[in-house]
Amino acid sequence: MTFDDLFHKYYVPMVLYADRTLRDRHVSENVVQDVFVRLWKQYGTMGGERDLKNYLFVMVRNRMLDELRRRRVEQKYQSEAARMASESEEENIFEMELYECLYAAINQLPKKTAEVLRLKLMGMTYEDIAQRQRISKETVHSHLRHGIVSLRGKISKDLLLL
Repeated sequence: MTFDDLFHKYYVPMVLYADRTLRDRHVSENVVQDVFVRLWKQYGTMGGERDLKNYLFVMVRNRMLDELRRRRVEQKYQSEAARMASESEEENIFEMELYECLYAAINQLPKKTAEVLRLKLMGMTYEDIAQRQRISKETVHSHLRHGIVSLRGKISKDLLLL
């Protein structure tokens, strides 16, 4: 029996066999095509037709198992990625609420102290804040220290609510 005869005789039954388990015609066809490619490489060393039929179906079964393992790993990866995205979303919401609480608490502080804290949160140095506000570095330090002490009492209560 020629390779073409084998292909025409077994291709459709093998695809149907694979499709019962994989439930994806395209993937089932790829599995069977892969089996025939492997068979083509070994065709000269094959035995009789009866043994060849069993061999083909065992190869398809093994490739289906490989595909199912690949899907399981992919699903595990996707569910892990979804979980991480969900956690990231929750973290972003929490962080946003935290910043809202922080800025609400800062707005309740004296005007100069609040402005110094906002500038520090923006990443400015003591020197930059002192120049911008036309105050000394020691005064910047004093505003920050008093602001942080005040915020600790206000934010810790708000964080407990979150």
